[in-house]
Amino acid sequence: MKPGKGKIHRSCAVRCISGGIPPVLATTDKNNISHYFLITDMKGNPIHNDILPYIGKPSKIKGIVEKMEDWYLIKINISDILELNKKSTIY
Repeated sequence: MKPGKGKIHRSCAVRCISGGIPPVLATTDKNNISHYFLITDMKGNPIHNDILPYIGKPSKIKGIVEKMEDWYLIKINISDILELNKKSTIY
């Protein structure tokens, strides 16, 4: 699915991730080029249920970026996610 906007996209994302589709962080750099990162735990394992509370909410994450074949992974600790407690500009 292409990165989308709005409550419908958030609902769809939650259902997909709950069903086993890996969460993906979609970003755009200063040159308007899109980059995608599969989000995993620090060992590279799925984090489907653990990340659900943060889907569609402005948050700050930090992690280790690794390349695996044609994909980039961002390995994170769920406990390090900082919810920014501000209104989303897309939801």
